[in-house]
Amino acid sequence: AFFNIMLLLPDLTLIENTSARISIIIIRLVYSVILSIVGFSSKRISSFRTFSVIVSFLEILALWIFLFVFSRYVQPNLLIQAMGLMVLIIVFFLIPNQWKYLLFISVLGTVMFLTCAYIYVNLFVLSDFVATAVYLAVTVFLCALSAKNSETHQLNEFTSKLELERLSTTDFLTHAANRYKLEETAARWMAFCRRQGLPLTLVF
Repeated sequence: AFFNIMLLLPDLTLIENTSARISIIIIRLVYSVILSIVGFSSKRISSFRTFSVIVSFLEILALWIFLFVFSRYVQPNLLIQAMGLMVLIIVFFLIPNQWKYLLFISVLGTVMFLTCAYIYVNLFVLSDFVATAVYLAVTVFLCALSAKNSETHQLNEFTSKLELERLSTTDFLTHAANRYKLEETAARWMAFCRRQGLPLTLVF
């Protein structure tokens, strides 16, 4: 949200149209408020799938804002704007999300940016356009590759932790819960019943 507000400085410096300035200020302020609300309430989101959908929606909204501001420039510099999109894509991949959503959003953003560049950039140089497309494609590819490797590593680590937990609380021969698991579960239920003032019975 803070970074989004800071982007108002170049926007207001380089855009001369007053109505465009006002619309950009309103859009960036509203988006920053939405980001702040989601940021403060993210701890309450229990499902990662729900979190992914919310984050993906916010990232698509950020792309739309980026392209809207890009279209308001009188003579946008293609390479500078492309570097801005590269930074945005890298930021997207730094935020926890499902890999398929990240890939879709970054490819969508790249295609939309190249389309807008073809429409809005007046002094069009083909070599700059090709170079921009290549750099953006390489950025998306490297970020997607890194994110996929990280996701695979995290999944393997999570699976290993679950297996270690199962082995430490289960008898190898009978597959029944061992004494450690009994004491852990009993302590949790005794604390709960003590807090709630409820009776508790343990049967062997």
